[in-house]
Amino acid sequence: MSKTVDLRIDGYLRESELRVILQIKENRRTILEIKGDLPANPELADRIEDHWLKKYRQLQDNFAVRALQAKGVKVKSQMSVLKAKIQECKTSEILLRDRVNQWLDTPSFQKVVNALRDYLKFDEEIRFIVRPEDELLYKLPWDVWHLIESRTLAQSAFGSQQFARSVRSQKIPSKNKVKILAILGHRAGLDNIEKEKQIFENLHPQAEVVFLDEPSSENLKDELWEQNWDIIFFAGHSETQEARGVISINPREQLTLDEESQLWFGLRKAVERGLQLVIFNSCDGWGLARRLDDIHIPIAIVMREMVLDQVAYSFLKYFLREYINERQDLYVAFRKARERLRDVKVRLGNREEEIEFPCGDLLPIVWQNPAFEPMKWDELLPVEPVVPRAKIPRSRPGLKWRTALLLSLVVTVLIIGARSRNGLQSWEMKAYDATMRLRSQELRDPRLAIITIDDDDIVYQKQQGMQVSDSLADEALAQLLEKLDSHPPRVIGATVVRDGPILSPKLRDRYQRGDRLFVSCKVKIAGDGETGVEPPPYVPHERHSFTNIVRDRDGTVRRYLLFMDRSPISPCQTHYSLGTQLARRYLEDEAIEPQFQQGRTRWGRATFQHLQRPAGGYQRDNLDGAQVLLNYRDRLPETISLTDALMGKANLELLEDRIVLIGPVTSTISQYYPTPYTTGQPSYQGLAAIFVHAQATSQIVSAVLDNRTILSPLPGWMDGMWIWGWSMATAILLLFIQRPVRQVVLFCVVLGLVSALSYGLFLWGSWVPLVPAIFAIAVTGSGAIVLLKVIRYW
Repeated sequence: MSKTVDLRIDGYLRESELRVILQIKENRRTILEIKGDLPANPELADRIEDHWLKKYRQLQDNFAVRALQAKGVKVKSQMSVLKAKIQECKTSEILLRDRVNQWLDTPSFQKVVNALRDYLKFDEEIRFIVRPEDELLYKLPWDVWHLIESRTLAQSAFGSQQFARSVRSQKIPSKNKVKILAILGHRAGLDNIEKEKQIFENLHPQAEVVFLDEPSSENLKDELWEQNWDIIFFAGHSETQEARGVISINPREQLTLDEESQLWFGLRKAVERGLQLVIFNSCDGWGLARRLDDIHIPIAIVMREMVLDQVAYSFLKYFLREYINERQDLYVAFRKARERLRDVKVRLGNREEEIEFPCGDLLPIVWQNPAFEPMKWDELLPVEPVVPRAKIPRSRPGLKWRTALLLSLVVTVLIIGARSRNGLQSWEMKAYDATMRLRSQELRDPRLAIITIDDDDIVYQKQQGMQVSDSLADEALAQLLEKLDSHPPRVIGATVVRDGPILSPKLRDRYQRGDRLFVSCKVKIAGDGETGVEPPPYVPHERHSFTNIVRDRDGTVRRYLLFMDRSPISPCQTHYSLGTQLARRYLEDEAIEPQFQQGRTRWGRATFQHLQRPAGGYQRDNLDGAQVLLNYRDRLPETISLTDALMGKANLELLEDRIVLIGPVTSTISQYYPTPYTTGQPSYQGLAAIFVHAQATSQIVSAVLDNRTILSPLPGWMDGMWIWGWSMATAILLLFIQRPVRQVVLFCVVLGLVSALSYGLFLWGSWVPLVPAIFAIAVTGSGAIVLLKVIRYW
């Protein structure tokens, strides 16, 4: 949506106070009219004349001299003089910009300025049409006004205080192409007219361009009278002589826009036959623009001063690219082309050196007849003939609504039925893993550290004469705990699961008195085929923890057991997992205790919802115990090898007040588990058990202390509503939209929207059924297209 700002300014800049009438129009309707005053400003008037008549025109003269030198004509001039003139012109332009904004910021004009700020948004197209009484104000560069310059889609134009729309305009006959008349006038000294001609030759498939190369006045008159033109373009020499615009159409003839002249009559006739735009891409077109209102031309583009042909060519190239190729509004295309002329570089003759040409962006101006709206290129294009379509009986809207409801309910029931039998689980889990990997990277948890035991560490223990059971000797564990006493962690957990007597007296003592050390055992669960392992002796029951890990049907670990009921057949009789015990002990020092409730666990501000069947993709899986989804970090905790810790090579100060886990990472002892982050790799090795427990511990502590996201599926009824909602939306859109292209576009939009929303909700912690929704959309879409053909002939 665009707005037009009409500024009528009565009075003279040098003599008296100026009266301003501001109107803001939207959709050709006036939404605001306000009056204001601007003071006389003789200093600004002098600055305008000094800039254009002295600084700029003297610079033009120096460029002309340098152009002659480049062509071999001997003229006494130095490049340093030209560069000095360029700098003078730049400085003069800056001063002029400042004076303009100071004048427009005067207190008497603030009522108008404030109204413009209130009604004009920064992201809308705005046309400022300035209609002054004083001729001098046409020389003022209104585009430097901060209200216009700060709005990237705003552009100023000029218009006359008196205007009219031609009452003799005829209906434009139907045509096949946009008709453009390109007048290439007298070209002596102009090197870029051929380039401008090439632009029009390759303009647009639906543009028909007729070239008049240095035509006679009779030839030009015939073309203006006998053809219907949408756009007229002129390139060549022009000037303003005593306020009259003059163009040179060939070496012998010049034409003016004086009333009753051949050019005046010809352009007036062209307007009556549909002319929309005139471009005078030539020097000093001010005198031409001032006579355009008498002809009722809707809109014209001229150069306010003398212009180098290279600058004129650049403007034409940029403007037509934006207006035609990019389909921009005429004012927006004009502004973008004009801004690219700021300090444009030009080349003099055959010289390789390019020189900056200042003030180029102030040269092009728009002359607007306020009675017209500028047309976009698409509005000039011929209208395709309407091909009569076969009459199709219109179906009743109520029938379509009932069909959409019934179709979506049937599809939803089928999808939920297939899902309840795990028919979609493998796809759902792949989508779950992919969504988790799409998340942005997180820093590793600084609260955790892991002391790893690999094959080299086992060899080291045996070399020291230690009796290694499983992966860790009693003497090694006792020495490690003694070293950690100098920089004590807040809690220590050992994932080494083994049974048998404790041979080391030191370790027995540590087991009995250490309240921060938690040991592991393994629960025997009926039906899983694995044997249980009892905890080490001498350790109080409250410091036992089980290390059982829950795996999905594909072997991937996506869930974690917080606690479970004791099994009477198991040698391990603890309720709590290692991750729960470590997090519980760590948070005790923060005075935060867990509350284990039916269906959920509250830990401070964090609430962990236990998975209860059916839950997300787990429709028929065993969800016994307090299971939660694992919110993995993509970066693992910091690790230290057992050997480095025992030999003093590791900096154990870093472990102070942290959660430290001790356990094997060698594949010969510890089992490796696939995770959502490893299954997406071409060849992957899962995580050792100690890292899975570390992830669970980090998840609990981070959720409680850092408010980190807790993942959980939607309740079963919400899953069903989510699937039905997307099915219903698809049915409604496709049943009420009949065009196949639009149906395809809407179908793709719905798929994109459900994917984006699912990802966004996942970031907030909600696992929604993406794959079932996509299936529902696909099945509903196919059914709707088939049913639509039936409904149309019902």
